[in-house]
Amino acid sequence: MSRRFLNRQLLTGVLSLITAAYFALLPQINSLPVAYGLAAIGGVGLGNQVAIAVTWIIEMWSGRVLAAALQALQLAYGLGTIVGPLIVRPHLFGYMNATEVAEVMSVQEYSQKVAQRRASLTGPFIISACFVGTGKDKNGKKSFHLP
Repeated sequence: MSRRFLNRQLLTGVLSLITAAYFALLPQINSLPVAYGLAAIGGVGLGNQVAIAVTWIIEMWSGRVLAAALQALQLAYGLGTIVGPLIVRPHLFGYMNATEVAEVMSVQEYSQKVAQRRASLTGPFIISACFVGTGKDKNGKKSFHLP
């Protein structure tokens, strides 16, 4: 149905930009409800990108090659879920519970620690946003074209 009414390349471009904005803005959020709303919007962008990628693979390939192409897509997704946290791990400091904060830190120290954590996470999230937002193919050309 969307083939008749929506330009799939334009839709992929818009969803890539939504996902890139999600990754770029996530470490800057101070409010939990806003973070949940942003995560919902980012989830819509990511979920639709996966559906579009599977649809394109099914349309481009057939027979035994189709199974291998779909498996390669899932392999890349699986590698990303394993390697991504390993890349971000040096930037994570653990969870500060309320008891630790009350016993150890003043309000000013706590604010400085939160700012330090946010600044440390901003770089990896911006890098992720750049990867999602560029959408380059193997020849270095954009895989989607905005009119």
